[in-house]
Amino acid sequence: MQINKEILKGYKNFGNSKEITELKTEMKNHLIDSAKEFQRQGMSEEESVRLYTVT
Repeated sequence: MQINKEILKGYKNFGNSKEITELKTEMKNHLIDSAKEFQRQGMSEEESVRLYTVT
């Protein structure tokens, strides 16, 4: 899923300590849940994921 790629990109300069890994997992789960909620409301997967694109 695109969310995984965006999280990796957003945290690329933070290393892979236990805390950062936990933060990435928390963030990923939150964003996936939010994207699924938007999809239930009628958004496409692409639209719902685009809301979280890290620029």
